[in-house]
Amino acid sequence: MKIVCMIPARLGSKRIPQKAVKWLGDLPLYHYIIDVVKQVFPHDDIYLNANESVFKDIAGANDIKFYHRPLNLSKDGITNNEYIYNFIKNVKCDYVIQANLTSPFVTVEDVKNFVDSVKNYDCLFSVKKVKAEAIFQGKSLNFGKEKIDSQYIEPVSFIVWGLTGWRTKTFKINFEDTGSASFGGKYDNIGYFELKGFSTIDIDTPEDFRLAEAILKL
Repeated sequence: MKIVCMIPARLGSKRIPQKAVKWLGDLPLYHYIIDVVKQVFPHDDIYLNANESVFKDIAGANDIKFYHRPLNLSKDGITNNEYIYNFIKNVKCDYVIQANLTSPFVTVEDVKNFVDSVKNYDCLFSVKKVKAEAIFQGKSLNFGKEKIDSQYIEPVSFIVWGLTGWRTKTFKINFEDTGSASFGGKYDNIGYFELKGFSTIDIDTPEDFRLAEAILKL
């Protein structure tokens, strides 16, 4: 069974300009996830998926592979579905694990356990479980009118995207059938893998970046 790791990257971030190469502490942001996955995957099975030449240099400097993403799949509005489909059409594998560089605190243990788990599913999402009263569209999700001790509340799961995995055969079927595959389809057995603590941090906004900087200082 062939499992590869794919790290998507681009310089076009709007909320945090050039986020992927912005320095977090003493290292650029991309370094953290690359360093972690190199301790789990053979270097030849790790791909930095990007269009800009700077990432080709980064891949070479880190002894991993560079996958040149077409320019039309590197623009704003392009979905995971589109660039992952392009990737798995050209890189032969049974599973692809997407590791996001915006999750710098994912650990080696997280990745090892995720890889072990993904083999049981067609797609596997990393989630954060929160034990709190939750409301969606004005309706309660996990509590009633009566007061319940918070320790007995069923947790709500949030997809955090630090790690995501797909069986490539199923992904192709779903994408070609519906144009969407990231959230599964009629063929999918979907699983949820819990990340905890700082591993759930996803840097999306300037506030997230400042939080990550504060965590490093700890």
